[in-house]
Amino acid sequence: MRTCRQGVVLALGLACGLGCLPDPVDVAGKRCDSREECGAGFVCQAGRCATDGAGPDNLVGNAGFEQGVDGWVSTGSLTAVRPGFRGESAGRLEVPLAQERVTLQPLSPPLLEAQDSYYCASAWVRGPSGGSATLALLSDSEPQDPVSVSLNDTWQEVKTSTLFVGEEVGSVRLTFVAVPGAALSVDEVRLWRAGSIFCEDGP
Repeated sequence: MRTCRQGVVLALGLACGLGCLPDPVDVAGKRCDSREECGAGFVCQAGRCATDGAGPDNLVGNAGFEQGVDGWVSTGSLTAVRPGFRGESAGRLEVPLAQERVTLQPLSPPLLEAQDSYYCASAWVRGPSGGSATLALLSDSEPQDPVSVSLNDTWQEVKTSTLFVGEEVGSVRLTFVAVPGAALSVDEVRLWRAGSIFCEDGP
């Protein structure tokens, strides 16, 4: 027979147990496959863990440079600066003095196993007038359907889409053309699986 005191201790133990549960681990963006599952609340989408039941997920990690420049590679000088177009930070690129072109892309491909579907990419860019920014989706390292905008010292969105067929490896690449030494800004780089070529369902 349980005493009153034992009942109180048991109730306190249950309350502590419920209140001390660890928060779920956020594994969004982690590599996954049939052997490396994502866990509760996540699904394996295109080789990366994504939240289950939500809208399209951005496959690009550190898309807004909020963690500095981790996960990015550039042919120019790349730093994180404040403020960003959205959030606290943006990426700042400097064109090398001996060149007129600089590229930026994720260090590792964010899309490891593309499904037969449309994929869209977008980014916000800014740079001095007279230059240009070109966004392209990469299918097994080959650029597909690049789209360019002319820079004009204000933030502009550039967006493109393409159809991936089969288990292709996909990424996104930005190419800026500007005078040597020019400073360029980029923020909110996105790549997602879309319902159509028009990219109306972005993350």
